Amino acid sequence: MTNGQLSISLNLQGLWGKLCADLQSLFDTLSLLEAGASHVTQEQVNAAPTFMKLAPSENTRVPHEEVRANALDWLTRGFIRDASESAALFLDECLKVCALITLAAKRTASGAEVKAVLDDGPKKFHKLNFPTKLATLESEYGVTSALTPHIKSINRVRACLVHRMGIVGPQDVDGDAKLTLTLKKLALYVTEPNGPRTVLDRPTHLKDGGLVEAGLEDTTRVFDLGEKIHLSAMETYAAVVTYIFFSQAMATSVEAFARRLGIPITGLIAAETEIQAGDKIIDKN
Repeated sequence: MTNGQLSISLNLQGLWGKLCADLQSLFDTLSLLEAGASHVTQEQVNAAPTFMKLAPSENTRVPHEEVRANALDWLTRGFIRDASESAALFLDECLKVCALITLAAKRTASGAEVKAVLDDGPKKFHKLNFPTKLATLESEYGVTSALTPHIKSINRVRACLVHRMGIVGPQDVDGDAKLTLTLKKLALYVTEPNGPRTVLDRPTHLKDGGLVEAGLEDTTRVFDLGEKIHLSAMETYAAVVTYIFFSQAMATSVEAFARRLGIPITGLIAAETEIQAGDKIIDKN
């Protein structure tokens, strides 16, 4: 039996940044496609070069404006689906990092334990559904966010969009037969001298001494049983905002978990520790 030393570097900033980069790419793609779908004419569609045009059900084709609305809904479904998948992969990484931190806190570990964390654990985490990933992070590692309820509501909407084409079914609603989507949106607040604090929703002139501040506030949308989900551009943008601040809070919570176990971390940048690994020599950086 030989002993080796395993050096682990955890880049929590990169963990958060990867999800932000994925969201940026998705949002840019959505914006481009929405702009095209919003302005394309029936004539342009007809003139689009294709090798062959297939009409599986010519007699059920709908007018161009209805096709446009369907296209925009389809883009929203795809965005929410892919954004949720990116968030699920982020949670997979959080689970793996927490398992590594737990192992590192022991200071010594067998080769089998290291393999379980690096190889077996990620496969197990990936198979968990979204709510179970969140619950596992909180119950086993104390890693959570105040925005977890918001993220759960987005995931419920995602499930309806993906599995029921956005028609709210019995499995989507609470006891009040409602599906509630709660998001965080960016808001600008104006405080006038000796005046009230109000939300800025249009250009305005400030009096001398007026103050503009940015903040987050909840925005809620309620869907009835049987209703078809349509999300506005602002609600889609609010979903991006919610994911960004949720993932930042989760990365900070992972950092706090490491500190509780005595693993040195420098301000959401990186953690480095060493484990004496038995059974075989392991060298991973």
